Amino acid sequence: VKSLDALDTLPAHEPWLLSHKLVVKPDMLIKRRGKNGLVRLGLDWEGAKQVLHEWMGKEIELEGVRGKLDTFIVEPMSSFSAE
Repeated sequence: VKSLDALDTLPAHEPWLLSHKLVVKPDMLIKRRGKNGLVRLGLDWEGAKQVLHEWMGKEIELEGVRGKLDTFIVEPMSSFSAE
């Protein structure tokens, strides 16, 4: 996702957005996104949209590098066994 403008029409092109739990994370070269609080798990589409609105354009600083979040991955959440 690169723009908030497409959020309302995206499910028409990607219907799985409405039927799966989702993961939202920045699609940028950021190490340790999860440890830095930049991964949200188990969201429905409304929750994913809320996170995207909150994070889009947000300026962050990690390991002395500053930048704005502007590109995100929204994908179905997968379950893994702890073997």
